[in-house]
Order: sequence, then structure tokens, then C-alpha cells
Amino acid sequence: MSVSNGDEIVLVSHLPLVCIAADSVPFAGGDLWRMPFEVFDALTVGAFSDHQKAYAAMAPVFLRVVLRARLPNVVALHEPQARSSSLQLKLPERSWPLLTEFGLDILVRFHDLAVQPAWQALLLQAPDAVLPPPRWSLTLAIADEGFGFSGGEQPSRVASVHGDADIEYLISDGFPTRHFDSAELEAAAVWTERLSAATSVDARLGPALDALAECASPLLGAAERTVLATMALETLLLPEARSGLSATLERRLGHLLGRDEAERQHSRASARALYKARSASVHGETPSPHDAAGGAWLAAAIIALDRQSTASATAVADLLPRLDEQPLGEALPRSAPPCAPALLRARTSRVAIVAPELASPEEGWLMWAPLPGLLNHQPLALDDERRRLLLSLSGHELLMLEERDIARDFAGALRAQEDEIAALCLLVPGDDEDAAGAMARLQQERDLAVAALRLAGLHGFCDPALAGPVAMRKAIRFRQPSVLRQSVWQIVAHKRDEATALQPAHAAPLASAWRTVDDYRRAGGHGDLDRALSLYRRGFDRRFNTTHACAGLHFATIESLLGRFRMPGDAMPLEALVTRLLGEQHASAAWFVSDGRALRNAVAHGRATEGVEHTALDALATIAGAAWRRAAQLQAGEPADPTRPGKRLVRALTA
Repeated sequence: MSVSNGDEIVLVSHLPLVCIAADSVPFAGGDLWRMPFEVFDALTVGAFSDHQKAYAAMAPVFLRVVLRARLPNVVALHEPQARSSSLQLKLPERSWPLLTEFGLDILVRFHDLAVQPAWQALLLQAPDAVLPPPRWSLTLAIADEGFGFSGGEQPSRVASVHGDADIEYLISDGFPTRHFDSAELEAAAVWTERLSAATSVDARLGPALDALAECASPLLGAAERTVLATMALETLLLPEARSGLSATLERRLGHLLGRDEAERQHSRASARALYKARSASVHGETPSPHDAAGGAWLAAAIIALDRQSTASATAVADLLPRLDEQPLGEALPRSAPPCAPALLRARTSRVAIVAPELASPEEGWLMWAPLPGLLNHQPLALDDERRRLLLSLSGHELLMLEERDIARDFAGALRAQEDEIAALCLLVPGDDEDAAGAMARLQQERDLAVAALRLAGLHGFCDPALAGPVAMRKAIRFRQPSVLRQSVWQIVAHKRDEATALQPAHAAPLASAWRTVDDYRRAGGHGDLDRALSLYRRGFDRRFNTTHACAGLHFATIESLLGRFRMPGDAMPLEALVTRLLGEQHASAAWFVSDGRALRNAVAHGRATEGVEHTALDALATIAGAAWRRAAQLQAGEPADPTRPGKRLVRALTA
């Protein structure tokens, strides 16, 4: 990388899982750059020299912008050691404002004005791809030769910010990348410049663009992405509609997207499928199996409305009534393969460890699932068979369950921790040697146990799935790490004061919640409730998803079981159903009656710009959990009843 003399600063941000054919492509005032490993190795002071092969396999792409300006915190370097020093910070996405304390405001502006618009623009071209937020990965500021940033203990020429995923997406091969061709990059560059300007795109499209970004989270499955995208599509196309939502969505999407009658029929059928995917459990309809492409339809609608608005100099809000009358003839979304998961590494390591207290019995598999944010000082059993236990781990034991590099990095912070880290200990009996099958069964058990903990009111801990699974077969440890494991263990190492301590009083609610989950499973379950439970669980990932997305997932869970908010004056509004579900004196019911509808509208229309308060999220989680639990109990009690669970729940509450 050439560096000129003077006041030049190079700003670089990794765009996770983006792939391009060329080494450099001009892009919106900068370039998309496949940083050579030699440059990466020098900028990271050789810390990852052993990962050259994996780095080459991923061929990571960075957005690079060269800034020529004199900044007050860029000073001349005089000491030889300062010339080669590096200021390294690890910050979760929501803590980026802290960069101002290190004099790195320029990186905040770089992301706001260049990186975030570029990411959203790329997602418009590949809406069904899983492209993790750039702030999860690596961002660098590189001062000119002989200069450095003065925010650290000593001036440093290179300032690097490692996000929630650290550098996992740069050095862990096996993650699926999305290749962008030249036409897609040209279109994305134009959108990037327009989004950077902030005034050249109709403000009505902003919430939809934000929702598209939320759908790209690696934490979400196809069902969750479809729900969030469909909610945003409804808000975009039906802002004023209060009734006949399904018919209006079909009509408007059909008139917006489709160059002939056959294509318009396809648009209408897709709108119907997306709407049913959100409402089927209440209305007794069966969603189409091809309803998982909500992101593609949302992106196509954004692009089409923007093109029509720009060409006719008409506000998007004024275009919508026209969609009730005449076709506009815009192109359908391009078909794309289903997005692949991008949270867990592809490889599962197998290592023998000397830790008898962690080993499985001779005949069986054991999963350890630490619960960051929970403390435990005595064993608690979820089931009578004692195959699902809440135990405690010491910091040393947690490190034994991790791979060597992470154990080394966290040795100082965790090794001295007391035997109080809460962990699920799950046993699957049998002598099955199929590691992949055993890991899959154990992860299903873990997810059900986590759901039981949530249903019992434990909302604050971090889902162990976000660290990746670890299982024991006798003395052999099987570990499939996630890209977030370092950030998850940071919670254990540095957030003890914020953790909840399990008490003996938790035993009965936990056992009761597990019985509900287990009875439901033994009765055969139901697709509607399986989807609702997945939405419910993902709504708790508040550290790594936006609170806006978490609120949307909780609202989606509630609406899938109890129906949507009804017109004022309805005989049985949603607020009344929630009150009957929880009781008039319940604080969450009272909150929902007074504030639920307003928050739902704020979330839908992008007015919750400062995020959603955790007290509101807890209230929504309580309501969603109570609705799912009651519906699951009804389903387990009469599994042969053909009535859909949501309809049965509403009937029970209104009887």
C-alpha cells in the first residue's frame, strides 16, 4: 500500500463475506480492496501470521477511503517505538460512540457516512445474503508516514477497532461468501453515494432499508428474516391501511412489481404467501413453502419505489394510492439460493482433555452450555430424570471447554473466577459414535432448555448458542465455535456485577416451564408453535441485534398467536386479549394497554431511532412467553384437535 507524504489518513473497514473478482474496484469515492495478506499482517503486527492460508481462502474485501485533512489528534511521531505501535480496541457495536474518548471520531463518521451506506447498498443487490454488520469485524485508521493518533498511552500510527466478531470473518475459512459482479457493484456504488448524502432518498424508504440490514444478521434463521422483512414490506406499502391488509398488499405489490400479467400474478401470489406466513396461525391458513424470500421482495419494492419516485418527482407516499389503480411495471426480484448460516465455523475440533469433572459417562454424550449473565451456586434440575441440570463452572473449567487460542487470550480474566458460572449440563444417553448426529440432538435439547429458562422469566442471560456448542464424549471435547465467542466470554469476564444469581426460589418456576416445553414436544408439537418459539428465542439477542429488531420479533410472536392490533372500537382488541392472558393487575399487561400500540407503530415506521428500552422489551417478552406457553399447553392437552394453535388460544381467552 503506497502512502504519500503529508496529512493523509487511510480509513479501512472489512465488509464481511463480500467477495469480488478484482483486487480493487473503484467504489463511491473510495475503493473495494482485497487487502493482501502481507499488508494485513503488517497492520496487525504479525499477530495472525499463522492464518495466512485461511485468510487467502476468504479473500476479505475492505472499503477503503483516503482522507486528506489535518486532524487535531494526529501528531508527528518522534520515538522509533511509537512509529510501529498500534492502538487496538475491542468494542461491541453499540459501544462505538466511546471512540470519541480516544479521539477517533473520524471512524464513527466513516462508518455512518460511508460504510453503513455501502453495506445497505450491497444488501439491496443481494437481499437474501447473510452479510454481517461491518462493525462486527475490523476497522482501521492508518495515519501518514511519520504521524500517529494521540488517543492512546502513546501516539500510534495504526488504530484498529475489533468488533463483536473480532477477525473471525477474515481468518476462518468455510463461511459462505457472496460474489458481486460488476453490474451489482456499479448499482451499489450509486446507491452508496445517494445514501451517504442522506437527502437524495425519500425518507419513507429509510425504515425499510434499516429492516433490510436487520434481516442480514447471522443470528436469524430464514423464518425470522422473512417475518422482519414482511413486517417492513407491509409498513412500506400499507402505511395508511387499517383493514383489508392482505388484499391491499397483494394489489399494491402486484401493481408495483411485474412487467406483464403473468409476473403481476406471481407478485400477488408472493404477497399472499408472505402475509400468510405472518398470520397463518391465527387465521387458520397454511403458508406457502416458498415464503422465505421476504428480503428479496422488500429490496425490490425499495428499488422500484425509488425509481418511480425519482423519475416522476413524486413522493413515495403519493405513489402508494396509484398502486391501487394501475400497474407501474417494475422488475421482479431476481431468484437467489437460500442464504447459508454464517455464525458457526464449519469445522468441529476434537481434543482429548484431562478434566474428569467435565467428561461424559461411559454410555452417553454430555453438552456443557455456559450461560453468561447468570450465576449459580447450587445444582438445579429441570427434569425428574436429572438429565437436564443447571450447574456451575469455574473459570478454569470454562477455559478447558474452549479451544487453545481463546483459552490463552482469556486465561488472565477467567482462570481465577469462582465456581459460579451458570451452565446447562445436558445428557443424551447411548453409545452413538455419530458426532454430528449427537451434536444436533444436544443442540435441540439446549435450545428447548434455554426456551424454558426464558419462559420462567430469566430474560437477561446470553443464549449459549451464540458461543457455539461444546460437547463431551467421555474425555473427548467436541467444539464448534461461533464468531461471537470472544464477545460472549467478555460478558463472563467483565460483567459479573450485572449478572443474575439463581436462587432456590427459581427451582419451581424452572421445572414448571420445562414441563410445558417437554409436554408440548412429547405431544408432537406443531409447526406454528415451533416457528413462534424460534421468533421468541431470537428476540432476546439484545447484545448483538438491534433492540428495534428484538422488539419486532417479540411483536411478531405475539401477533402470530393472538392476532394483530385491531381497529379502535373492536369488541376484542389485542390489548384486551393480553389483559385476559396475564390478568388485569399484571404490570406487563398494563404497559401493553397504555404503550404497546404506540411502540408497535414506532417500531414499524422507524420512529424508535434511539432504540427500545429494556423495560419495554421485558414486557413484550413476558407477553410473548405467556402466549406461547398457554398455546403449547392447549396443544399438548388436545394434540388431535385440528384447530390452529393461535385460533384455539384466542377462542380460549374469549370463551
